[in-house]
Amino acid sequence: MSQHGTLIIRPICARMTRDTDFLSKMDPYCLITLGSQKQKSRIASGAGKMPSWQDQFVFKKTYEDTISVAVWDYDSNSRDDLVGEAVVPIARILSRPNWDDWIELSYRGKKSGDIRLSTTFTPDQQAPMQGGPQVIYQQVYTPMPMNMGYPAYPVIPPQLQAMGYPPPPQFGAYGPPVPIPGPMPGYPPQMMYGNQPPPPYPGAYPPPYPGNMPPPPYGYPPPY
Repeated sequence: MSQHGTLIIRPICARMTRDTDFLSKMDPYCLITLGSQKQKSRIASGAGKMPSWQDQFVFKKTYEDTISVAVWDYDSNSRDDLVGEAVVPIARILSRPNWDDWIELSYRGKKSGDIRLSTTFTPDQQAPMQGGPQVIYQQVYTPMPMNMGYPAYPVIPPQLQAMGYPPPPQFGAYGPPVPIPGPMPGYPPQMMYGNQPPPPYPGAYPPPYPGNMPPPPYGYPPPY
């Protein structure tokens, strides 16, 4: 992905091995191209093969992958002569925020010198998200009330209360008390007699013989 931002390029100096002027010294200048943007340095008049510059070029980098660097010899009476050129990958320049290195120049496939460049790249800030800030809605949980009693009993009118009707029992918020289950059916409840033993169950012992029974008290007819 191509990185957008501002690219500042400073041509510092050059060491040329090719000379285009035989009777005088060259007047070199530097031409740097980034996409459709071109910027030219000042002319180092009479600098010959060892020119230096103090220019600073500001480029707007978008989708470009390379920059072109060329050193020309200025001629006032004829066309300018190309001394050397090079194509530099942007990735090499962006390998460090502040880059400074020598670049080899060539002319028709042969080395013609070196040029020193210094660069600074500042990436663009990311654009804010469209649609405004994101709002997160949180659902509020409402707990159920703890006081969930039984419905209230109907109120007895004062007329009926005057006739002797008792008021309905009040059980508060927890409802009527739960009845305690009784003993299982089938067995009679056992009665407590204190320290005396319980009477025997009927049928446990045979009834006494009638001859051994004491005579009934006077005043009662004898049994038949």
